[in-house]
Amino acid sequence: MNKPFYKLKRFYIPCVALVVLIIFTSLTYHFLQRPLELIFWNKCYYEKEDQIRKDIFKLFWSNEEEFKKVFIEQNLNQELKTNQKELLNYMHYFKKDFKFMQILGLDNAYLKALRNKASVFGRKSENNLNYFYLASNSTTNLDEMNNFISIIDKYTIFIDEINALPDTYTPMKIAFNADYFLFNFVPFASSVDKNFICSIPQKEQLLENMINSYAKMDLLYKTKLEAEIQEIYSAMFGAERYNHFINIAKGRLNACGK
Repeated sequence: MNKPFYKLKRFYIPCVALVVLIIFTSLTYHFLQRPLELIFWNKCYYEKEDQIRKDIFKLFWSNEEEFKKVFIEQNLNQELKTNQKELLNYMHYFKKDFKFMQILGLDNAYLKALRNKASVFGRKSENNLNYFYLASNSTTNLDEMNNFISIIDKYTIFIDEINALPDTYTPMKIAFNADYFLFNFVPFASSVDKNFICSIPQKEQLLENMINSYAKMDLLYKTKLEAEIQEIYSAMFGAERYNHFINIAKGRLNACGK
């Protein structure tokens, strides 16, 4: 008597293989979709987003009314909120995503993409804070500033994970610390009202974060980089530039009587 077709090997072996393939594909998509999506964004969209951000920043200094008009027309505050949600998600899953990218040999591409994502968010945030300084009352501006500082708090945890990476990633560790430095500097530089920083409770901590991140960058630069790379990084992350920013922050705090 012939076996039912569903008991035949030529039936159930392909079915089992298909089920395994579906499960494998699903798991692969689940674990790789997020970091690969970030790498794709970096290759295809980062430069365009960063250029738009630069153009809007220039507009703030050249034509305030046009700056406010463009900011509203392009709905940049909502765009920033979306970027914020994305960045927090990437930071939350950093350890897991990085391990998978190491396995695939995409670790450096992933780190570069994540660094660019954080960098462009920080600079877009400066445009956002500038808009609310010009267009809104001080309460709204302070709310936006407090939201940005809450991101800095989360980035503080994230930067510890970056600094824990092996020394082979030293160039990227320096780059991430440079962005962390600038994140903390944004509240000191984001509005033409030089006294606005006085209303921020965390202002002393922001300065301390700047000093600590620069010290970390300087240590990595002096002890972990090969001599031929040091010259390149000296031009990009030289002491003169960062000491200048630290002195600006100190000056703003001194004006507050601190």
